[in-house]
Amino acid sequence: MAKTPQKKKKVDYEALSSPFMRMPGMKVEIARGLLDAGFRESYELSGRAHEVIISEMLKRSPALATMPDLAPRLALAIYCAEAADPEPDKLKLGYWLDLVQKPKT
Repeated sequence: MAKTPQKKKKVDYEALSSPFMRMPGMKVEIARGLLDAGFRESYELSGRAHEVIISEMLKRSPALATMPDLAPRLALAIYCAEAADPEPDKLKLGYWLDLVQKPKT
């Protein structure tokens, strides 16, 4: 009996090699959403509210709305972009899960 060839999963190499993937807790889907929203470097997140970034990302990628931890992960990314000497406790996703609520869409 012949095996059916399995399709290869598409890999987003641009998102994987983006500066956002150096941030703790970052997912490839979020990095792709940030790239699609026009962000290219992590410092561009500095000073921005995660709610505004989420709304920009959802305009281009509505599928991100199903991600339950999108807001805490973006808040962590913004903290990493802003902090010159980040506190170790704030580099963990659990800190932001308790602090940031999912926006109502």
